Amino acid sequence: MRLENWPTLLNTYIESKRNTPFEWGVFDCLTFVHECTEEITGRKLPRFYRGQYSDMRGAYRLIQKHGGFDEIYCKYFGPQIPVNQARRGDLITHSSQTLPAAGVVIGTVAAFLGLNGLVFIDIKDCLKAWKVE
Repeated sequence: MRLENWPTLLNTYIESKRNTPFEWGVFDCLTFVHECTEEITGRKLPRFYRGQYSDMRGAYRLIQKHGGFDEIYCKYFGPQIPVNQARRGDLITHSSQTLPAAGVVIGTVAAFLGLNGLVFIDIKDCLKAWKVE
């Protein structure tokens, strides 16, 4: 269940991370969406990924070890929803140049991590979504 003041908490978190550079295993899409979810729900998610990788290859191996992005997100968030049903605070993915990237819906766009901070992508260009409750 979402906290009563989740929109303010999410906004504050996103603003605090707007210019934080990407770093594998420290601040990447997996850590970003987990932290966003914690701001929205107040629920601490398992940190199975912390300290487990420091590069793209390690991230890929860890994600595959846990069944892939879809399996991880279905485990913590439930079944996928159609992208056009994703609302503010929901988890969403898009295809990046390396691995699929995960972000959070903040309106008609979603926040994702770029190399030098957050980037915003129209949700119409995204692939999959999960409801965060």
